[in-house]
Order: sequence, then C-alpha cells, then structure tokens
Amino acid sequence: MEIQKLRYLKEFCKRQESKTENIRGYYDDISQTCNTELVNMILLDSVFILELFLRNHEEKEHTKDHAKDFIIGKPWLRTDVQQDLVLLENQLPFAFLEKIYDFAKKIFMKSHPPIMHAKSIESLCSITKLHRAGLKLKPARNECFLNIKFVRGIPCLWRAELQLPCFDIDDTTEYVVRNLMALEQCHYPYETYICSYIRLWDFLIDTAEDVDLLVGKKIIVNGLGDSAAVADLVNKLCNQIAEVQSCYYFMSEQLNGYYENFCNHTMAALRSVYFGDLWIGTGTVAAVVLLVLTLIQTICSVLAL
Repeated sequence: MEIQKLRYLKEFCKRQESKTENIRGYYDDISQTCNTELVNMILLDSVFILELFLRNHEEKEHTKDHAKDFIIGKPWLRTDVQQDLVLLENQLPFAFLEKIYDFAKKIFMKSHPPIMHAKSIESLCSITKLHRAGLKLKPARNECFLNIKFVRGIPCLWRAELQLPCFDIDDTTEYVVRNLMALEQCHYPYETYICSYIRLWDFLIDTAEDVDLLVGKKIIVNGLGDSAAVADLVNKLCNQIAEVQSCYYFMSEQLNGYYENFCNHTMAALRSVYFGDLWIGTGTVAAVVLLVLTLIQTICSVLAL
C-alpha cells in the first residue's frame, strides 16, 4: 500500500507539472526553480492549509490532542498564521486558494450567504435612531455573520426585531477586513458580501453612542476599548470602495419604512414613559388594575340604583 501511495503522489505531481507554465505566471523570480520543485512547494502549502483548517475545526472536540500542536496550541502564533493567510498577495496562486476554499466550504459551510440585490443602499438611519423608534436588537446565535435579519412586529402586540450575529472588533479587524474587501473588489465585483456587510455597519454606526448601544446588547465585542475608535474604524473601512449592489438592500428599505412609521415612534415613546424600567412598569400595571377595578365598582354601583 505504501508503494501505491508513492505512485499516486508521483502521478499527481506529473498531472500538475503540465500546468506549471500557467502557475509560473503567478510568481516573480522563480526562473531557477524546476517544475518538480515548484509542484512540491505548492503541494506542501496546500496540504498545510487544508490540515490547518481541519485541526482548527476539530479543536473543540479534541482540545487535549491539539494542545501540543505547534500552531493550534499557541494562540498568538495561530493569529499570525491567520493574518498571513488572508493577505491578497498570498504565497499560493489565487486559483489554488479558490479550489481549497470550495473544498472547505462543502465541509464547514452551515448556511448560505444572503441573496445579492441589484441595488445598493443609499441611506439608512443609525442603530440608535432605529432603537429609539422601538426596534428591538437581538444578538443572533450560531449564525453566519452575514445573516442579519429583520423580523417584522405587530403594532401593540410585539416589537419588530433586528437580529445581528456578534461582530468582534479588535486590533486585527482592519487588517483582515481590508484584505477581504480588496479581494472582492479585484476578483468578485458582483459577489461583494464582505463589502456589503461592512457598508451596512457603516450606516448603522455613526458615533460612539451607537457602539455603546450595540456593546450593551452584546452584538459588538469592543476589543479596542474606545467606542469612538470603533466608530471611526467602521466609518473608514468603506472609503474608496465602489458598491453597485447589496445583499442588504431589501432589508434597509424595510428598516427605513419602519423608522418612517409614526405609530412606531408613538409606541416607543409610550413604552419609554410607562415601562422604562421594572419599577415604572410595575407602577403602570398597578395603576391600570386600580383603574379597571374602580371602573367595575362604578358600573356595579350604577346598576344597583
């Protein structure tokens, strides 16, 4: 069996050697590298990435087994490797990375990204304004970060709800996001999911007040410490980014329609005044009960006459 494995490896290398001229076009200054060496280098890097994906995915189930791993067992080193892998100028040709991604997506992808709309978002209220209009904010658990959902409510019965997966912002966010956005702008101009995602956050977050609200709702994890710094980071990420379509266009129209509805503002004001906290809400309920009992007593007295 071991001999057969070596034969398969040899045949695989031969299969790839026929494509080496195309592969060489992706690299600078490799004229001194022979075809076999080039194929072996790409094979080694590809297997490394695939095994890293698998080990990272299995970490929770095999914590003890991977604790001794040179990369997985060292969080600081794993972070460095992750940052290297998201670079647009990665050591592997993009065509190879795309095939690896397609393979990994079949194994790990649990949900599909939202559908792209032919229009881009032109305007949208900040998250604080939407919240003041009565919109309920809820962190979405175990969801793809792209799956942001607007759930319509029924006036006077239950509030409309915006469900947002947790957005973890730290010192590496700008580095990672800018590379992913550059990748989409260069290679996927009509599948700009990351650009649409960041563009939506750009509309929702205007000031530090917006960040504080989202942190309080456990939707944003502020690893920078300063809310103003988070707002500034999000607002600058979309500079010089061209957006011709968005997977959140329809949802943005729903949110704008919700904000422009006068009844939503009225109900939000009533909730704020009469049910602002536990004590105010308890007092309101007690007053309503007392009013109802008084009304019943009055009706009974009138009927007794």
